[in-house]
Amino acid sequence: MLDFMKTLPTLVLAPPLLGLCVLGVYVNSFGLIKRHAAYIRTIWYFYFLLAFITLATGAGLARLGVIDSKGQVHGNAGDVWNTLLAALFSLTDDIFGACALVGVIVLPQLLSYVFSGVLSGCAGRPRFTQPVIRFVLLSLAKSFAVAAGALLGMVLLGWACSWEGASVREGLGLCMFSLITLMMSFHLLTILAGAFDPDERPKSGPHPRLRVVHDWMTRNSEKS
Repeated sequence: MLDFMKTLPTLVLAPPLLGLCVLGVYVNSFGLIKRHAAYIRTIWYFYFLLAFITLATGAGLARLGVIDSKGQVHGNAGDVWNTLLAALFSLTDDIFGACALVGVIVLPQLLSYVFSGVLSGCAGRPRFTQPVIRFVLLSLAKSFAVAAGALLGMVLLGWACSWEGASVREGLGLCMFSLITLMMSFHLLTILAGAFDPDERPKSGPHPRLRVVHDWMTRNSEKS
């Protein structure tokens, strides 16, 4: 009875909080509905695919004794399982890799544009900037969706196998974190669609002030 009383606040607060997470996913995907519905379908597919794969694989390992009743793994198969999970949840590494890619390809071009334009007036437009940033945003969106799905699968696995410590409170908290991570995936795709997709960009071309700045940065380009 005491355990139920401790869990009761979580049971009361969980539905509205989960509803807010779902609303956040909807709001972030709203801008994709008109022209980029494929993005939405793909993210949901990766989300539930990884949830099912994690649940099915974990349940199979539990039946083989690789994962015990506490959720601890044993043997070489357990080490492989932990390695795979670490790769799925390595969002920090994915973000670092994305920043490194942008830093290596895009940042030197931008610095070259600024210094060659300000000091010499012979700046050149950065190349491959949009494809690189587009690739980075798509990769990060996929990584967030995969991590969110795997996290949901782990929650379901803990409940299905009745792991010690897999309480309703912790499970609901992890479900909310899964949806927040999924929301980040949709948010990245919204940024991608708004900034780089032709259908979303303004038809009037660059802002007049940006055109003036670029003309000044390339003021001596024809003489070079």
